[in-house]
Amino acid sequence: MPLQNDISNFITRSQDPVRVPDPPTRLLIELYANGLLGRYRETELALFQINQLGYVFPKPADATGFSDKERIHFYSDGYWVFTRSIFDILAQVINQTHNLGIPEQNCDFSTLLRTINGTRPGDPLTNILNGISGSPQFIALNAYRNCSLHRRQVYLEGRKTEKDYGTPGYSTGLFTSYDWLLCDDPLLVTPTLANNYLVAQYCTTIFQFIESQISSIINVLIP
Repeated sequence: MPLQNDISNFITRSQDPVRVPDPPTRLLIELYANGLLGRYRETELALFQINQLGYVFPKPADATGFSDKERIHFYSDGYWVFTRSIFDILAQVINQTHNLGIPEQNCDFSTLLRTINGTRPGDPLTNILNGISGSPQFIALNAYRNCSLHRRQVYLEGRKTEKDYGTPGYSTGLFTSYDWLLCDDPLLVTPTLANNYLVAQYCTTIFQFIESQISSIINVLIP
């Protein structure tokens, strides 16, 4: 959990009156940084559940009334919303650390990008943020989140693979596996799976990207 430690260390730095002299600003930085930490952990929990469900045969509804198929849809849709939300909360933090003056109710990642490009063009932080927004990972994240939040469930497909043949004489037993796959483009109403994205693997890749990018920013805010 390196990002969790980075955020905790950032909160400690932000409460130093020498680094941040204004008490109301310190309070808001702490508020939003703790929100960032909480959302990171929620995303981590959703990813954990996706990995628990992503490679096993889905069980039918249990005493709770929910099946594994319903659960993996829940955690998948929640994952995209939570993960994208991390960047909006990060925008609130940067708004305070850099005194950008964006009204809190209007502050999100898109507004941050417009504001910081207008006030700090060419700044190292601005370049990092622009690099994130133009990355394939962030563009994909935006698309999956848009589908999950505003349109419908992101399309998932469960596939069972059975062993057809094995060389005689070996004790391999029967082999059957189950994988959950993620659609290539969530905005298409006719889904395709040409990329063979395993949902657990793909979500883990996006999560690792998020961790590295947020860490690179958090570690330079309030040195």
